[in-house]
Amino acid sequence: MRWEFDGEFGPVEFAAYEWAYWHEDNPEPDDRLQKILVPLDRSLKGTQRVLEVAQGLLKPDGEGILLHVIPPCNATMGGTGFITAGEKEKHERMRAINYLNYFAERLNSRPGHWRGEVIVARSVAEGIADTAAREDVDLITMYTHGRTGLARWIKGSVAERVRQYAQTEVRIVRPPELAAA
Repeated sequence: MRWEFDGEFGPVEFAAYEWAYWHEDNPEPDDRLQKILVPLDRSLKGTQRVLEVAQGLLKPDGEGILLHVIPPCNATMGGTGFITAGEKEKHERMRAINYLNYFAERLNSRPGHWRGEVIVARSVAEGIADTAAREDVDLITMYTHGRTGLARWIKGSVAERVRQYAQTEVRIVRPPELAAA
């Protein structure tokens, strides 16, 4: 049904009124996500790009989790003597926390809340999948190094293993040279 307005309402005002009338109770759907997990491996190569993608997918009131997985540490002999597994793990954890906090502080200047988390796991892929399940995230967004051939055979693809283990969607951000191909 269309209404005709005489006098003070021209066609532009009518269009604005009609749009407001139909949309005030039915706002545009927001397909952005409430909770996103972004695993980072301390490489700077793809970090900026994957964070841009994740930031664009996160709702303004959403929560982003920056995750770093460290392997269990063993005691070693260093130049200054014996280093216990606990001391080594504490050192690795502090390095990872500083790295994650660097990015979380920059991301928190925009809408959304970001925090860093460091976990210890034997398998990086399983650690990421377990954290995603524990935190009940809507999406895992991660960067792939794009290894091929022998390097991929030796090191494997953590991103592909996460995709196998995770119970939630995994979005893989590829290096620019592979994304265009």
